[in-house]
Amino acid sequence: MRIVSLLALSLSIASATISSLAHAADGPGCFPEVNWTESFPNGQSDPNNHLIEGEWDVIANGRLHTLEVLGIDVAGGWFYGYYNGEAIQGGWSETERKATFHRTHADGKGGYTVQTFVGYIMDGNPDDTTIRMAGTLTREAPPVTTYDHPDRLTYAFYATIAR
Repeated sequence: MRIVSLLALSLSIASATISSLAHAADGPGCFPEVNWTESFPNGQSDPNNHLIEGEWDVIANGRLHTLEVLGIDVAGGWFYGYYNGEAIQGGWSETERKATFHRTHADGKGGYTVQTFVGYIMDGNPDDTTIRMAGTLTREAPPVTTYDHPDRLTYAFYATIAR
């Protein structure tokens, strides 16, 4: 009986924590307070969401990171900046609203590995004050850190920035 009570208490606390995090309005990964069961009315999806300069909050591989976009050349199809303080240069497709960049990262064993990020800017309600990007990051083998799965090379990432 004690184990069942402790399990019920743990589930209750976890549910309340997840619920409060899901409804937070100002953290990485948060969503605006809207009815997500209804689609946006015609003409309300904002096609003007783009990669913009500034500091993006990133959730990737179970951790919070920062993508700082310093410059974008739409005509040339590239951008540059920093990912967690490491200089990066990447490609930007305005048509696809697709950002791609590579990060060379110390592997903790005296060597380096390359992580490739491919993200897409998401459509959203024009009243939403946040621009969102979602995509994948793929790393070379072997695992970079102890929290990398030894048999998994591709992970998801999610990034937000205020308009």
